[in-house]
Amino acid sequence: MNLSISLIAADRKNGYITQSMAFLLTQIESWEKVPILSICNVEDNIFDELKLFTGKIQIYSINKDNNIAFDLTEDDGRLKKEANDYWNCLNAAYSSNHSTDFILLIEDDAVPVPQPFYSEIFADTRFHFSSSAYITPSESCCTPGVLFRSASIPSMLKYFKEQNVENGHAKDHILDESPFAGKATDFNYFVHIGHFSSVRQKVIPLESLLKN
Repeated sequence: MNLSISLIAADRKNGYITQSMAFLLTQIESWEKVPILSICNVEDNIFDELKLFTGKIQIYSINKDNNIAFDLTEDDGRLKKEANDYWNCLNAAYSSNHSTDFILLIEDDAVPVPQPFYSEIFADTRFHFSSSAYITPSESCCTPGVLFRSASIPSMLKYFKEQNVENGHAKDHILDESPFAGKATDFNYFVHIGHFSSVRQKVIPLESLLKN
């Protein structure tokens, strides 16, 4: 299986990208087959933190020549930009790596859970002992790490870009409502390391995530 991994990077000015990349590189260095690794820059320019990876990892700047303007002072505008960036990052990863079987999109405030991770939660405990997870229907919550089958991406993108994005109907809902079968694992292979939503512009309490 050929895998391409792309990290969606925004200028949050808090070191998330460096932390996420460090965790990711630590995990994949022990893999038998090393995946293609890239960063998808959603800003208009190469910002300071991203400069640390220039010349070391492939960087796609999807908004360098983008003429689409979003009102980032409103939730609707931020949600529209988030979805537009996500679709374009998926397209950039696919367009550059046609030979891969799967593409994994990771958000820059998420890290892969280390293999020896242990918790009292049943799914996590089972994974610790058996390295297995149950597959369940996906839910509209968050997208720290999503695996896409490369062969389906062109038709997915056509559908995604035709959907309306607004407050209460973000990219997460579009992914879940699409005609493409989406699945989630009962074990969290990726976890968020931040608790401030740059889209909602507010702190997201842990208990609100647990309810979703």
